[in-house]
Amino acid sequence: MPSCEIGARDLEAEIQAYVSKVSCATAALEKLYPLDTPEKVDQAIRFWSDIYGCIAFTTLDTELEEAILTHRSMSELMPEVRRATVNCEAAFEIATARRMALARDAKEARAILDHGPAHIFYQCFAHFEWAALLAALNGRVPDSVAILGSGALPETAIWIADWARANGKRIHVHNVEMVQDRLELSRQAYQALGELKDDDSQNDVRFQVGNARNTPSDLSGFDAVYFNATVGSTVREKESILLDVASRMRKGAHVVTRSTYSLKTMAYPPASIQSSRILAKLRPVVTLHSSGEAGKTVNATVIVSRVV
Repeated sequence: MPSCEIGARDLEAEIQAYVSKVSCATAALEKLYPLDTPEKVDQAIRFWSDIYGCIAFTTLDTELEEAILTHRSMSELMPEVRRATVNCEAAFEIATARRMALARDAKEARAILDHGPAHIFYQCFAHFEWAALLAALNGRVPDSVAILGSGALPETAIWIADWARANGKRIHVHNVEMVQDRLELSRQAYQALGELKDDDSQNDVRFQVGNARNTPSDLSGFDAVYFNATVGSTVREKESILLDVASRMRKGAHVVTRSTYSLKTMAYPPASIQSSRILAKLRPVVTLHSSGEAGKTVNATVIVSRVV
């Protein structure tokens, strides 16, 4: 007689629950693109939250997560998820920055920032990144940091500035963003927090428009450079840009690379610091995986590498 396993797992049904939720959300977002009005952005939050809820928080079940990632239906959805990531994250940053710029005072601007739909990532992960960097520096606090691909909302710069203030340190943070309009929004959002002085030479946080491949042309003055997860659309392209960045840095400085793993690779291709051409220039020092728990942290990886 054939055996029947009592309580056998229906893995296909579990996978289809993810497929169904992500498929419905990406289809709904497709109807809203481009996310070019406040009303569309507000509508998109619900659908992006459905996607993010599926990929940003670990199930603590490696069998299920691997099955989801390799399932044909989920693989076919990956382009739509990455399209949603690019569109939603940019739109959320722009909308939040615009609202901050119109705030009546710094307190209201801070409240808008804290309730922004993309804030959960920085709220959860920025301190992990910073802890990893300090570990690589043996506890020494960097004097200067560049953030490449800073976007329309300078949340990383804000977090570092807040940390520096709370710890009685002075850290120069240089934000680089490719799109001029987004850079200006970033500056306005930071100014809304009451942080910018009229004399730019007195400001610890500064802004520059340019492509991460060549801007700033000289990165030798920075102790650390943040390389954003959204920079580069493929693993190979990320490697090439990383090498461009490292070539402009001094030996002994550090690169903070945002990457990801498991279900979050639906949103971004992971960064690789293991190829021979990368290892010839960068030596990984600290790699930290954040196992996402809803409300506490998100699925993400930070790799801190030393320029050799």
